[in-house]
Amino acid sequence: MAKIDNETLRLFRDPDDLIGFIALHRYEPENIKIHDSEQFSELPQYLADIIYILDFETLFDVYGLFAFIESTPGKYLSETIAAFERTGNSELAGHLTKVQNLLVEHGLTFDDLHEQAIERSKILRAKHEEGDEDFELEVNFPELRDAVNQTEEELYPLMDERDYWEKVKDVIRNKI
Repeated sequence: MAKIDNETLRLFRDPDDLIGFIALHRYEPENIKIHDSEQFSELPQYLADIIYILDFETLFDVYGLFAFIESTPGKYLSETIAAFERTGNSELAGHLTKVQNLLVEHGLTFDDLHEQAIERSKILRAKHEEGDEDFELEVNFPELRDAVNQTEEELYPLMDERDYWEKVKDVIRNKI
């Protein structure tokens, strides 16, 4: 296990190795709450940006856009948008800004979505433990979900290409 901190990350001179190290160790116990740690506030911005982008990519790829905005990394939606902007990925940032605006239009915050996700998880877990495999939970915020799903469809081609990492690597090359 390796801690993601300023001292360790400064040892890397190759962008691929740096991103690979962060991706490999990001979800280890000592790094799982990195956003809330002192070590995160001490990172240079380009290293923090890698973490924001990696968190977004991981959740988007595995669970989709709505899962990102209702889970802990979604708390950092503004920072993730800024990370994409700073790395020259304006188109991705624009799509996430659209999602941010949708939240405002629907009068919802990260906390609203996160609380709802936790409650849904508790209910589903209880039903599963009871052996009720056919239980279907009503979808919360259906209009918002539909709008976010539309934005997700627009994001897929950009995310599939993975060109955004090349722009991130260019920023890293200028910093290390």
